Amino acid sequence: MNGISHDYVRGFSLDSILTLIEMNQETWTLRIRSDGRVGYLYFENGTIIDAQVQDFLAEKAALELVSWDSPEIQIIKYCVKSRRIHTSMMQLLLEGKRIKDETRDARALDQRRYEEAVAHIEGFRFKQGQEILVATLNGNRRLHRGWLWYSRTIGSLKSIETALQHAVNLAPEDPAIAEEKERFSRAKRFVTDERVKRCPFCWAPLNLAALQCTNCGLHLLITKASLAGENDTGDPNIIDASVKRFSRVLDMESGRNLYASYYMAICHYNMKDMDRTLELLNDTVALGGDQPFFSDQLKLYLNWMASQQFVEEEQVVPAPRVDAGGIGKTILVVEDSSTTRKVISVTLKMKGYRIIEAVDGLEALSKLSEEKPDLMLLDIILPKMNGYEILSIVKNKREFKNLPVIMLTSRDGFMNRMKGKMAGTAAYLTKPFNPEDLLQTIVKHI
Repeated sequence: MNGISHDYVRGFSLDSILTLIEMNQETWTLRIRSDGRVGYLYFENGTIIDAQVQDFLAEKAALELVSWDSPEIQIIKYCVKSRRIHTSMMQLLLEGKRIKDETRDARALDQRRYEEAVAHIEGFRFKQGQEILVATLNGNRRLHRGWLWYSRTIGSLKSIETALQHAVNLAPEDPAIAEEKERFSRAKRFVTDERVKRCPFCWAPLNLAALQCTNCGLHLLITKASLAGENDTGDPNIIDASVKRFSRVLDMESGRNLYASYYMAICHYNMKDMDRTLELLNDTVALGGDQPFFSDQLKLYLNWMASQQFVEEEQVVPAPRVDAGGIGKTILVVEDSSTTRKVISVTLKMKGYRIIEAVDGLEALSKLSEEKPDLMLLDIILPKMNGYEILSIVKNKREFKNLPVIMLTSRDGFMNRMKGKMAGTAAYLTKPFNPEDLLQTIVKHI
């Protein structure tokens, strides 16, 4: 409306503004906003004549508005409304204060229940979170963020939309709810199933067979296609928010949340952070016990890492699976590449071996003097002294004369193999090597 003043009032309570309106007999409209909710109080010549908020009208709406905490108030110096309230503002304020006092404890309890439900849902305990929210919303259907989080626990596309619409109706200006509604509308175009799953990163609904989110672009698990770099379109902002959320869950649960650990690994996988992905997948397998999905994901990633960490490309033929029982056995790994050490370490620890690591020859000789390994994996190309020099020193020591040594190198020439045999190696593995091939070789010589 042209020529009409719209002023925001800051630093004054609603009570003070209402007193001002009554004293000066103003004809104003107050637009009141709190926590994404919006309502209106209408005044004519200092007297309240109407109110509106969500689906409440007149006195019921006025009582709702005067009970809001820390509202943002906008004065619109204009009002054209018919009178529907015949109670004085003072009576409404007194009644509103009584209602507010009575409901404060109930709201605090609802808030605690809501926070407990959110913690369950963020920790992937959807059933527990849903049960708490259902009980809470049955008692307080106006808890708009409750409807938002309830929608994230539902597997039916239609029911998700209904719950989200409740949240929008209650708090149309809440940015989190508006963003969720927009995300739902985008994702819905790609959904062909009535039953859906939710993206663990952005909460978008997805087809049950989806391997990549159609909204945020993040891969949901490790696959051969994603390892090949197909459709790498992940949203870095969603990754950042997800890492913070999973970190919070893992901190609260002392690192013992299986799915938060796994999806934290997948976040780093989408970031192409190989070392951190491997560490987190290894932690996840330890948490998952005998669940094959997580161990299969780790093995798939280990095999890929072993084949990708070197410039030289070879066709690796998977070796037969072996039952490598490493309990009680210690292996010294001498390798300057941190990625290669991690691949070897995780592979062997999964089979029960105890691992000692060294990054160069001097550290390897120091570790040998402190420990009594059952086998040594030794890279040929190392800083300070090469693998053959280290091997020569080791084999000249009486206590290590019979120590099995497996040489690791990216060189695959006949002369290198002969040089390794002449120096006293038990075996020779050319990088890139298959983890199962490594295990099989160790079993033969330990």
